Amino acid sequence: MTIEDARAVIVKGLQKALVAQEEGRLLDIGDGWDDAASLDHDDSRLSVALNLWEGWADSAEHDWLYYEDMEAQDWLRQARIVIEALEQDQPITDLEILKRWTRQPPEPSVFSRLVLWLRAI
Repeated sequence: MTIEDARAVIVKGLQKALVAQEEGRLLDIGDGWDDAASLDHDDSRLSVALNLWEGWADSAEHDWLYYEDMEAQDWLRQARIVIEALEQDQPITDLEILKRWTRQPPEPSVFSRLVLWLRAI
């Protein structure tokens, strides 16, 4: 599958999630995420889109809890921004979206840093 195909699958899934929320079918927001997440891709935009979609489905299933500063309408707004960027094959430039949905590698533990320091000396 090409990157364009993967992008199209994710866009279609996000669009269906928009409709699901607008129609009050909150448990349907995550439909298709598993299939989309299994697609092979090397595109940070698609990772951001999948992270957003996953969080959105989780939040909807839990009455919009557990995601600080995110209410039901915020998910719709962010999804539309991501969909537009993907449809136009443009980078996602919204800093709020990038900050929230770009996964960072975990911080090394104190023990890990100590081991690295000891190895260095």
